[in-house]
Amino acid sequence: MPRTSTDLNVGQRFLIFGDAAHQFALEHRPDIPLFVVPLAATEGVPRAVDYVTAAGSATGEVLALSRDGARLYHRALPEAITTWHGCFIGADFRALLAQRHPPGVAAALTPLMVIHLCGNPSGPAAPVVAEVLVSTRVRAIGAVFTRVARFEVGGDDDLATVVCGGLRLSPAFHDEVAVEWQEFTTFEKGIEIEAKIGLLDPVPIWSLTSHLSSLVGTEALPGFIPDVGNEVQRWENTQEMCEVLAPADQVGYIAAWQQASGTYVKYKRFAHDGLRRQETVERLDDPLPGSLPEFITARHPELTFRPLPSLTRTHFDVNLESSATGHFFGIEIDEVRELAGGRILRQAEVEYHRSRVHDGLDPSTIEPELERLAGLVQRYLTGLGVASERTYYSKLSWLRDCVDGPS
Repeated sequence: MPRTSTDLNVGQRFLIFGDAAHQFALEHRPDIPLFVVPLAATEGVPRAVDYVTAAGSATGEVLALSRDGARLYHRALPEAITTWHGCFIGADFRALLAQRHPPGVAAALTPLMVIHLCGNPSGPAAPVVAEVLVSTRVRAIGAVFTRVARFEVGGDDDLATVVCGGLRLSPAFHDEVAVEWQEFTTFEKGIEIEAKIGLLDPVPIWSLTSHLSSLVGTEALPGFIPDVGNEVQRWENTQEMCEVLAPADQVGYIAAWQQASGTYVKYKRFAHDGLRRQETVERLDDPLPGSLPEFITARHPELTFRPLPSLTRTHFDVNLESSATGHFFGIEIDEVRELAGGRILRQAEVEYHRSRVHDGLDPSTIEPELERLAGLVQRYLTGLGVASERTYYSKLSWLRDCVDGPS
């Protein structure tokens, strides 16, 4: 466990446990210390989020600090123990704390934050920067931490000083970080940002999805963590579709489908297949009174359109987050069936979903990270021997080709 500034090196990570009152509007309990445990080191590159699983919470040392940061004790362990398991303190860590503290201490602990030490690009005078990543989501499969602040580590700082500095800065972004479902924003609202990878072989899409979901964060998909608690989704619907031909600013398509939760109408506006397309989805209170063409004629008499064949779309999604940027993406693996002729389109769509609100949020990194992810997915497919091609080929273009022949 580091004792001096010379021991505070780039790449080190520390998980800090303490009273939930450090983060929420609760009565403080002076008998609940802070516990600092080192985690596996990183390459020292800045990160917007950190993800700690039960296995990732293992440590071989514990530093106990008082609420005001005074050193209580340091203990090196004969073997590594799991400190956090699911939504509660790990059993071995709980037993360890029971040797020195009343039973209520372990039960009161929550993962407060991760301190990550990374390189400082401003120069060698301050070679280490401490990133403060505060607990933002706790699930049975792991805890997620979001960067809320950064500060330079001084030449005389020790670990206790750095931890206390992190605690002082941890209230930043409190409303966005601490409270569930307020952690996100979306850039370019109403615009779908999506790359496509055509699957040229008749590969079973569930096999791809389930396998790919297990590779998030590995060498196959480095720099990503799961969308914790929402790692995989499965969807199916049958759609009617009409191509909008005029006016020019409305060209694209309108689709409708019925789900148990209601009727949905989607408007896609784009003149050419590309990375960005306008998209609006509306939920109707009642089913369509007739066919989709009848609905369009009644609601949008200004539109010139033509019906296209109906289709069934099944897609399985791998949802993941960029640890460097905090942007969320979906790898949506589709099998689309044209009902009239039985033709099939298979694609992997890599789509931007939303962004985590954090210190350093930068929308300019959305497209580069999406492109990096698309490249990783295509590399993965190549490794499996699945023929694929990068494209922006839309379902509208595919249905046109089904009706009119390939353009």
